[in-house]
Amino acid sequence: MLKELLNAKSINIYLILLKEYRRLGLDEVELVILMNLFLDNENGIYVLKFKKLTQRMSISVNECEEKMQGLMNKGFVEIRVEYDKQNRATEYFDLNPTL
Repeated sequence: MLKELLNAKSINIYLILLKEYRRLGLDEVELVILMNLFLDNENGIYVLKFKKLTQRMSISVNECEEKMQGLMNKGFVEIRVEYDKQNRATEYFDLNPTL
């Protein structure tokens, strides 16, 4: 139901996250990463690119990877890896666990 409300623009996920991030067990960096992922998701971007994500923030790629692992461990994000015919990996993020 929450996902349907979000898709219908009936709720503002950014406002909810901003108000409740501490209660959700997030730190400020995790909050900004999660908000950026929701923004990408709204724009139809589901491929996870740490370098692009860190260009919008003031953290290193290593810190972003560590924080993303924390978000996965806390159940906010899932990552899946798909391989093409040349066996190149692409990582996709899924925010459904948050919803």
